Amino acid sequence: MKRIGIIYFEIILLISFVLGSISLNESDQSFPDSKITQRFFENDNFRFEIPKGWALMETVWGDRYSPRKNYYGFELEEIVSIQNSDVAGQGTAFFSVASSPLAGGMDLADRFTAAYEKPVPAIKNVEKKLYQNEEYSGYEITYDRPWGEPWWRFHDLWLVNQDVMIYVLSFHTIPAEYDDNQEIMKQIINSFTFLN
Repeated sequence: MKRIGIIYFEIILLISFVLGSISLNESDQSFPDSKITQRFFENDNFRFEIPKGWALMETVWGDRYSPRKNYYGFELEEIVSIQNSDVAGQGTAFFSVASSPLAGGMDLADRFTAAYEKPVPAIKNVEKKLYQNEEYSGYEITYDRPWGEPWWRFHDLWLVNQDVMIYVLSFHTIPAEYDDNQEIMKQIINSFTFLN
């Protein structure tokens, strides 16, 4: 009986360790002499700011939420998603980070091009361009696509880290609210930093 208890304890300890190593590190950082509080998502690979009023999908949906293994059919694994509401079913704007190893023989441009050649479902109103900021360069695309009943306006930013991992920063909302969410999208993207 004691041996079974030890085995259960070891299993729980192992599960806690695994979950702890991949857990969502949502932290609050308060600034001295200020009422400003910023929240961040951070894991071993990257960090970004979670805007005020936004929440982690896992927090909002609990056990009913599971990150996508094939993020919108792009052969990317979803790492984290946030939405602009802390109430399930009330989100109208979403931001996700998805990732995949960069396959041998392909570069980021090849992978980016292949992802949007024949997406299912089809996309429309496509605008592609190179992306460049002080730290990163990559590719960005804005497009409309149906997902479920409504059409969504997507803005995807494709980056590569250390020439081995693709990271896609993906923002989407209903088309009528896309322009209203430009500043918040830029805030999230500008706060994104690779940690290694």
